[in-house]
Amino acid sequence: MIKHFLIYEKQLFLSYLCQLNLIQLSSLCSTLNNVKNAVYNMKSNETNSKNIVTINISLVIGGAQATREFVTLIKSILLQRSWTQPNNRIITKSIIPSNSLKHNTDDNDQSEILINDSIQESDCYIRHINLHIISDYQANISLSTLFDTWNLPNIDVYFYQLELYLHKVSWIPSTHYSGLFGLTKLLIPEILPKSVKKVIHLDVDLLVNSDLLELWTHFDLFNSSQMIGLVANQSPWYLRKTNRIVWPAWGPGYNTGVMLLDLVRLREFHWSEHWYRTTKSALLYIPYAMLADQLFRPSMGFHSSAHPRFRPSDFRNPSIIYELPCEWNVQLTSYMNTQLCRVIWLNNNNNRVQDSNPTLFGSFNHLLKIAHFNHPIKADMINLHEIIDDDMLRLKLKRQFMRMYRYYQNYDGTILQSSMKSILCSEDKSNRITFAHEVSEVNLNNSITNEGCEEFTDDLHRTHRIHPYFFQYNFSSFIQKNQENVTKLKNHVSLVSQLTFDRLGRLEELAARWYGPMSLALYLTDRETTLLMEFITNSRILQNRTNIGYHVVYVDGKFYPINILRNIAVTYSVTEFIFHIDIDFLPQQNMTDYIENSVNEHLIKNTKSQSICLVVPAFETFKTHLSLPETKEDLIKSWEAGEILPFRHKVWSAGHMSTNYSHWKYSNNDYEFDETFIGFGWNKASYIMALDALSYKFIVLANVFLIHLPHPPSFEVFRYRMNPAYRSCIDKLKLDFIKRLAREHGVQALKYLQFRKDLQIN
Repeated sequence: MIKHFLIYEKQLFLSYLCQLNLIQLSSLCSTLNNVKNAVYNMKSNETNSKNIVTINISLVIGGAQATREFVTLIKSILLQRSWTQPNNRIITKSIIPSNSLKHNTDDNDQSEILINDSIQESDCYIRHINLHIISDYQANISLSTLFDTWNLPNIDVYFYQLELYLHKVSWIPSTHYSGLFGLTKLLIPEILPKSVKKVIHLDVDLLVNSDLLELWTHFDLFNSSQMIGLVANQSPWYLRKTNRIVWPAWGPGYNTGVMLLDLVRLREFHWSEHWYRTTKSALLYIPYAMLADQLFRPSMGFHSSAHPRFRPSDFRNPSIIYELPCEWNVQLTSYMNTQLCRVIWLNNNNNRVQDSNPTLFGSFNHLLKIAHFNHPIKADMINLHEIIDDDMLRLKLKRQFMRMYRYYQNYDGTILQSSMKSILCSEDKSNRITFAHEVSEVNLNNSITNEGCEEFTDDLHRTHRIHPYFFQYNFSSFIQKNQENVTKLKNHVSLVSQLTFDRLGRLEELAARWYGPMSLALYLTDRETTLLMEFITNSRILQNRTNIGYHVVYVDGKFYPINILRNIAVTYSVTEFIFHIDIDFLPQQNMTDYIENSVNEHLIKNTKSQSICLVVPAFETFKTHLSLPETKEDLIKSWEAGEILPFRHKVWSAGHMSTNYSHWKYSNNDYEFDETFIGFGWNKASYIMALDALSYKFIVLANVFLIHLPHPPSFEVFRYRMNPAYRSCIDKLKLDFIKRLAREHGVQALKYLQFRKDLQIN
């Protein structure tokens, strides 16, 4: 991960130099600028088919919260995605790119083929979505991993580094909660490849309640001068007569939470120069922009009573705007005028949100298509009872938004991986369409072929959906520059672990004792991630910790993938060294500094070529209300009193005999493991054995300890104890692993064969 971070820094540096127009770098810059076009064209060619409609969607995403909101938004988009032609009674005509014209790199070629009105509504048209995500570093890691592992059909995802472009808008003062992320929308025509000719831009705080192909068809309704499709503001922000600062706007202004952008026309219009010039002019009289979308407005016209010192000629382009119907961006603000957009929002039972009393609400002639919760406190941070409003319709719409938001949040994302609809839509059943994420063929030579273990085989080859860095993580806290401006790590050790939902309570205990960085893999359902957010945001201990990486691995399959989770926790650790424990072990109070010092002594300053692993002795207690010892002296007293014992001392003493507890009890100096090294358990065995096969030297730390807390046995333990077939498959796995270890690292690994039948559960 550190290498990934450093490479990312170099990419930012090179790309930034290209912004400076240095002659010496012209060749390199030309290459870099062509990469995104080449990647887009290469991937988009896979989707050429006469019954595939491709929709481009762009988003600006920064930080963990926006990333989580986007996941909920994309679920709503996919669940609303239809597989038939849009209803011609609602939209007069729809656009399908021609096979010969689609993805043509000639920017002037805007030819289109219209769906014939005679096509029946039941005909299949697969909605292929190209997502263009302009993201910061954390969102890039989270979402690129998520989409790589989600395996969604008919979606391609393209990422653009937000940091490359922030300097182009950072000079604009703004007091809006979205900060620079909102201003970056100005740069979409510049950021996206020239081969992308049209795009729907969406904010992340939306829910989609209709097939976006219906919105896409509005491009065909643009006249020759229109290039931006927007919904008018539904609040009187620009029309109220107050003393506050108001950016110039045409009439009530427009909201840019949903936009249709004709990128070809915007580029020909020299959009970048236009917004820059008019913004500079506006800032002579207005000190800052209060709303994220205000920078679009100087190019569209202004409300004449707002600032008489402006020349109307500076803002005289309202003709470039195509006004979308209000139902495509229902803005659920506290100032929304419900009379401007009287919508119906159907719930899961196709019932109206509004009361059926016509005298109270009159006629509602719009079906809500997109709901926009544009509020500083976002939906995943608000409970339903906290939403209040003095307007009954606004209140009902907001609460319906919350209900639907929770519905999509909790929806099992694994179901969206199904390609059944797209397969049914394919005309040539022998030549199925190509999906964006193809499932790799399984190498049967490496599969478990033992009879009765087929379910193990399936789970071993399963790709788990992963959302790393589920909460905000401060990467910069681990990086510092020395006098030579060389990047170095400030923290050396991350605690890594894995857990399920029933162990969430352990996190507070762990965080209270380990204040260094942590990397945690959590095996959760979609519903449980919602509860995780509630738990973390309301925890006094955890809510402000930005050095804990929470990496969600979504439940899929029959068995608990314990070592997959461990590997994920290790992969996303940002430090050079890891401290690996299971979640039911609590470290000694204030152990962080001791471990850092031990790492510095044994690993960093050690110039020997031999690899070293530091071992922290483990103990256990079965008392639920015992005050845990905080020093070695206190531990020894509890040990002698029988309140705390060496881990698994009574169940399987051989498993940890190499620690040599009797020596540790009286030693103040770190010492080596027993050379025989023969004891191990069944799920951590592969990790320890591999280190041994790689000739790691094991050193036991003499003055620190872990304590294992009592807990009910896991379901996997129950399976192992009660199911002979399960035990047989586990034993075959052990045997296969030992043989593979011997093939790769030498026959000395075969010493474990004689002990494998004696293994007990850790």
